[in-house]
Amino acid sequence: MKSSLDAATLDAMVSGQDEEGDMEAWDLLLTSSEAADAWGQALERRLRIDGYSQALIAHPWIARFQGTLRTLARTLAASSTGDIEAVREQGFLLGDLGQTAEAPTRLAAPAWGRIETVLVPVGTTVGLRWMREHAGTLHFFYKTSTTEGALPEGLWRLEAGEAPVVLMACEGAGGATALEVALASSKRVTGVLLLEDALSDAEA
Repeated sequence: MKSSLDAATLDAMVSGQDEEGDMEAWDLLLTSSEAADAWGQALERRLRIDGYSQALIAHPWIARFQGTLRTLARTLAASSTGDIEAVREQGFLLGDLGQTAEAPTRLAAPAWGRIETVLVPVGTTVGLRWMREHAGTLHFFYKTSTTEGALPEGLWRLEAGEAPVVLMACEGAGGATALEVALASSKRVTGVLLLEDALSDAEA
């Protein structure tokens, strides 16, 4: 008898690909005190995977860019995940709202050398930053299907029709103003792939 459900089993259940008659898994889920959280996390993972797959089919440049990044990562300094976070900012005027403003919400903490997919509704402002005080200097860049460039403040507001958008954080990129140059000169790089969360848009 299983004591908990693994991510693969939950994903199969969410996507309807679980084995027919596997009532043990469903009984375990429905009797767990963490059923709602486990199901919600599994559903979110499946939505990210499906969204990423659809984005790759429609935008082959994403796969090419990630291939370049994987090749580059082999020559960069290795590090564990958790140094950089992508957060949902409350808006560009956050600093003027004082103590009543809500803190930014973490969306992802991608590992160095990797890009993590993030689903956000149109109108969301996403920021990249150190998770904690750090001596290193970050430079930020963006890339879409048609353009790329520097992102001085590390903030991007997603507008309708823009996605997919790649946001990159580069440590040690010096004075690079172009993404290609930054990638070639950085000590470490990481980023997120922004996809439009159509489900949240429909619920809004």
